[in-house]
Amino acid sequence: NPALILTDFTVDYQDIQEDHPLFRYIKNRMATAYITSNGKLGLLVFRIAQKLGLRIPGDISIVTFDDPAAEYDASMFTHISQSEDQMGREAARMLIEVVESGNRVGIKYRKVVLTPEMIVRQTTGRVSPQ
Repeated sequence: NPALILTDFTVDYQDIQEDHPLFRYIKNRMATAYITSNGKLGLLVFRIAQKLGLRIPGDISIVTFDDPAAEYDASMFTHISQSEDQMGREAARMLIEVVESGNRVGIKYRKVVLTPEMIVRQTTGRVSPQ
């Protein structure tokens, strides 16, 4: 349902604002699962759900893009791994090739596709009946 897609809003990660659209969505149980564009936003959804007394999983599930544990102590999050480490290694290897060649004419365009992987942990599960 496109009406459930929240975009174009700002977030104060230090304070949970009860008048924020995200807080209202979670409080009113508009969805049973939240997919966030980054780990920091997933942590905020988690904190809001905790403040509202919701069980994760059970009442709602949370999936983040990228692993919040990379920056925060949040290793329990189900997340979509985009292989950032491997992506960085590939980019560095390609850059070194360009620098070492000394001649850009001989360098051909290459596309490297890394397959994202869903890492299932403790923030997803069946929603319990109310």
